[in-house]
Amino acid sequence: MIVAIGGNLLAQAKLEISFLDEPSGDPVAARLTLQDAKRSFKPKNALIVGRNVLVEGTTQWSPPIGTHRFLLERGPEYDRVEGEFTIEKNAEDQKKVTIEHRNPLRKEGWYSGDLLSMLPVSQLKRWQQAEGLDFTSSQASLDDAKSSTARPNPAKSFIPPGSLDACIEKSYWDRRPGSGLVLHRWSPTDPPDEKLPSSQLLVEAKSSKGTIAEIQALWARDVPIWLASRRIDLVQLLSPHSTPESPMTLQGIRNPDSVRFSGVKGLGRLVEHIYWQMLEAGFQIPPSAGSGFGAPKVDTHLGYNRVYVQMDAPASLDEWWTRLLFGRTFVTNGPLLRAQVLSQYPGETFRGIQGQKIELNIDLKLAVRDRVEYLDVIYNGRTLYQARLEEHVARGEFPPLFVNESGWLVIRVVTEYEKSYRLATTAPYYFELGGQSRISRKAVRFFQEWLEQSAKEIEKETSNPEAHRPYIEAAREFWKLRMDSATVD
Repeated sequence: MIVAIGGNLLAQAKLEISFLDEPSGDPVAARLTLQDAKRSFKPKNALIVGRNVLVEGTTQWSPPIGTHRFLLERGPEYDRVEGEFTIEKNAEDQKKVTIEHRNPLRKEGWYSGDLLSMLPVSQLKRWQQAEGLDFTSSQASLDDAKSSTARPNPAKSFIPPGSLDACIEKSYWDRRPGSGLVLHRWSPTDPPDEKLPSSQLLVEAKSSKGTIAEIQALWARDVPIWLASRRIDLVQLLSPHSTPESPMTLQGIRNPDSVRFSGVKGLGRLVEHIYWQMLEAGFQIPPSAGSGFGAPKVDTHLGYNRVYVQMDAPASLDEWWTRLLFGRTFVTNGPLLRAQVLSQYPGETFRGIQGQKIELNIDLKLAVRDRVEYLDVIYNGRTLYQARLEEHVARGEFPPLFVNESGWLVIRVVTEYEKSYRLATTAPYYFELGGQSRISRKAVRFFQEWLEQSAKEIEKETSNPEAHRPYIEAAREFWKLRMDSATVD
């Protein structure tokens, strides 16, 4: 959508632009990116993070003379608006820009969240409204919050009807070497000592009632130890490694296949692969998502990576967490993928007798901006169905699909976006036939080998390897027992 805004302004006078929802006409907050500005300028009282400018309803500008191109966005549910305004001497102007809510997922019972941000709540709440998010989580430190000069903007509220509008600040992101844990609804009284094992921090945090433990860096050294502790609640399948441009590379990261996992999409594919190995090893941990907005050297925006949770209205924060932990979700950094299998949302477990042939009845709703490379139904890490989107649309439905063994299933959409790995995927569905879940020896071996490599790194690179050894030994015992209970090769 192109919006041309022409106007003549007094230099340093007022350009007044109103940003409005379509079709309601209500004022909205949104994120504006100046495409070719030679020097930065912003509306009065606006917030800026990187190239992102927060605009809220009617704003007053004093741009330099010339023509300025911009991109206006409000999350994946809204249309993008491209436009420009021209500033000349000896005149002033007022303009309106409308942005259409094309895919209002709240009406379908889907509520969005971004579980990772380094902004203080006073800023985060304002950005949250600009991205149409229902939930955000701040991992800003106490020092960050104290140094923030931004204040809440009570005179302006852009909360859409039915929004959850929740934000928590009691959350800690452990970014020390070897870690990458996020601990929600918990924060340490003092920053953890560098010598404190991340596994000990995990034990201490989970001893507090209500703490939710999430793996942010699924490639981290201590992942096989955390999994063995059985204290992990969520995994960020989309985290700050996933950005719109220039995503994190695999440099310094354990890479089991340098051919398959390479290039700008390599780390995204590797993270997905590791998550699938977790499922293969018998874990039923739901995926989540967080942008890392506001963190140093993370070029992204709030809600770029987001998780959608399915629940009934009226929405409540407790129910949002409950459904998230159950896995009634999908995660995305672009496509809006809503799926049901056998009339059930993700997270469901289907049970049957051994060898029973179950026909999958799949209902799918999908909205995309980027061209789609393929639509997949994945069962136990293997492709059960794959089609280009146009082929699937032409078919009009899924062909008959069947499963006859225990396992897990996800539905995903991968786009052709070239600058990073852009996709959407459901949380897993689970199938237990004959009362037996799936545990793969190959997947268990994957984590056993990783654990031994991590143990060597800890002995070599940490100043107190003795503090880690009890957790490493406990993890070895866990993975040995998991191998003994494996049900498939």
